[in-house]
Amino acid sequence: MNWMEEFIGQCLAEVPEGGCRTRTEKELEDHLLSLCRSLEQAGYPPEEARVLAASRMGDPAELARRYAREWRRRTLWPRWLAAAELTLFAACVAVVSLLYIANARNFGKPHPAYWGIVAIITDQFLWWSLYGLFMKRWTPAGPACLVLAVIQLPPIWCWMVIGGPFEFTGVMMVPGWLGLLVHVLFLVWSVGNYKLFTRFQQEDNVIRHAQSA
Repeated sequence: MNWMEEFIGQCLAEVPEGGCRTRTEKELEDHLLSLCRSLEQAGYPPEEARVLAASRMGDPAELARRYAREWRRRTLWPRWLAAAELTLFAACVAVVSLLYIANARNFGKPHPAYWGIVAIITDQFLWWSLYGLFMKRWTPAGPACLVLAVIQLPPIWCWMVIGGPFEFTGVMMVPGWLGLLVHVLFLVWSVGNYKLFTRFQQEDNVIRHAQSA
């Protein structure tokens, strides 16, 4: 690692890997090279020009805090969108779970109610994760979404085999294709959320590690 890579690494210690970091690395590199060339043209030896260029950039620790604040500002809106999406997802899971519990007798077996109970318990971890949105504690969201993805498989199989329709809430008949579609959508939605929140958690872990170093 040369002096420039080391300096840039210190400046971006709290910025996770990604497009934002790559662009900032290029900007810093171009600025440092421009400073070095200007100083060398002014008569400074190459080694002294490097030291002076780095000092003119500023304290790496202070720059690291500034770039971290800028990164958080740029990435704040995706987290607000993720919070809104997570709220909608958790609400949909809760509604479907309660429908299964309330209408278990219409299926003739208690298993749908058991599924609803497991789903609504897992759903509580999603609501808990909303608290961790800006506290950098996304840990419950990823595993909860993974569990919700897995538990979609039994009802998908049941709706494919048993079909329907089944009576829900005493007034609505749910055809087999609709029940199957709901759980396939939940499966895809859960997997997508698992990937999203795992990425958020990895980004936050990078920042915590840099701050504790």
